[in-house]
Amino acid sequence: MDWFELFLSPWWLRENIKSEIEYLGLPYSDNDSVVEDWRAEVSNAIAVDLTKQGRIIFAPISAWHHLARKYKLPGSFEYWLKLDEEFIRVSKKLLIITLPGWKESTGVNEEIRLAKKYNIPIEYIDPEPYIKELEEQYDSIM
Repeated sequence: MDWFELFLSPWWLRENIKSEIEYLGLPYSDNDSVVEDWRAEVSNAIAVDLTKQGRIIFAPISAWHHLARKYKLPGSFEYWLKLDEEFIRVSKKLLIITLPGWKESTGVNEEIRLAKKYNIPIEYIDPEPYIKELEEQYDSIM
């Protein structure tokens, strides 16, 4: 390995980038856009709660869901991989929302792989309390 490769290696980057960012991942893609909308709402609720706790959260679904829809951006994980990898690489933790299908999700599996590649700790978040709260909010509107 020459000096340039050594300089660009993941351990060097992780040791020299001090970040408080926590990356929030969850299963998102579905053939039904209503399911994707719901998953985005769950992401929003959890991102807001964690931010209120003083944590620095990057939630790509919350950040990009509405823009991807409005401007017809591709929905494949391959399209978003570079952006996601850059944020995961500098994050102090990967947070995975354990919605149904998270273990089978291509995106979540890739995010976990990237976290392991960059030695990023992983925390799993149970979405049930947030889902109950969202359902109560929707019920009060209807």
